[in-house]
Amino acid sequence: MKTVPFSPPPVPASYLLLLRDYLHSSGTSLDEALCAASIAPERVREVDFALTPQQYEHLLAQIIRLTGRNDLGFEWGRRIRLNSHGILGYAMLSYATLDQGLRRSAHYFPLLSPLFSMSYQRRSDCPPSAPMAQI
Repeated sequence: MKTVPFSPPPVPASYLLLLRDYLHSSGTSLDEALCAASIAPERVREVDFALTPQQYEHLLAQIIRLTGRNDLGFEWGRRIRLNSHGILGYAMLSYATLDQGLRRSAHYFPLLSPLFSMSYQRRSDCPPSAPMAQI
């Protein structure tokens, strides 16, 4: 039996595009960060633009170096909207309750990115879920 070497799944680079405006306001650009990480800037125009986990980490290291900030999560968080998560974000909008949306999102989150995980557990001492329209 021939074994196939393990190759980590690619990471969709769509979340990086959320930092484009921030990088510009910081006096640099996404193109500059991509070049510094040895990634061709024209790749961002590809429909299925994805990076290996190593490329992603190297690119984040270059962004930190170029901006002088190591708290990029705050900038990302300010820019992420439900539609930033593609089809999963739109699916969350269709669930009847927040609880239902979080349960399904935690289940399908690995489809978005192999770099992060999401877990959700509802405690028994919490009140029943409110309809999404009330949130």
